[in-house]
Amino acid sequence: MGFTAPYQQNHYMGEHTSDANCLTFIRAVKWDSDGDGTGNPIAGMTYYNTTSNTLLFYNGTSWVAGVTSAALAGTAFPTSPYDGQPFYRTDLDAQFWWDNGRSRWLGQCMILHGAKEGSLLDDTYMRTIDGLVFSSTTGYYIPFDGTVVGISYNRGDTDTGTFEVRRSGVLVVGVAAGTTNSGSDMTLNADFTANGILSLYWNSNNNTIDACTCAMIRRRAT
Repeated sequence: MGFTAPYQQNHYMGEHTSDANCLTFIRAVKWDSDGDGTGNPIAGMTYYNTTSNTLLFYNGTSWVAGVTSAALAGTAFPTSPYDGQPFYRTDLDAQFWWDNGRSRWLGQCMILHGAKEGSLLDDTYMRTIDGLVFSSTTGYYIPFDGTVVGISYNRGDTDTGTFEVRRSGVLVVGVAAGTTNSGSDMTLNADFTANGILSLYWNSNNNTIDACTCAMIRRRAT
């Protein structure tokens, strides 16, 4: 199988006998990071190494093996992961993905719901969808380390306050609700430890009305 042009950056670079030969090709066609034949490969570029019979990709630092059994599963995470790389932890019986922006191995997203029909008093816990009132000891028991990656809310007024996630009564992270009915922050990166009770809380000097909140959490492992 030979290389077929045209290819742009982050695409297959063809078959080469070594990383150095692949880099020579990339620089020759000026698809390098500097675009002038003097730079490095671009993260995401791939090539087939005919010496080791291995598909390699560039992770921004070095050429690493693509699909191998060691790269897909095991008891220890790869040391140089790429953004979005999947890995199944056989010791934890769970799937994870490398989140480059958060620099963490995170599992599937879980959504915790909280709501209160009518007036939600200032500085008070919310309720589960079926009406159970959260507290420091009542809520979602999470048996693993995790990370809160986002909080969204909707309510019937625009009073200021903060929708919070708390672990056994202690603040993990919150999202400020300004003068809007709806809002969110999906860039959160707040860790919590295993075996605690997660609950949703309204922290404010003001009441709010008909509030609904979702907290997005993902399992975390190291």
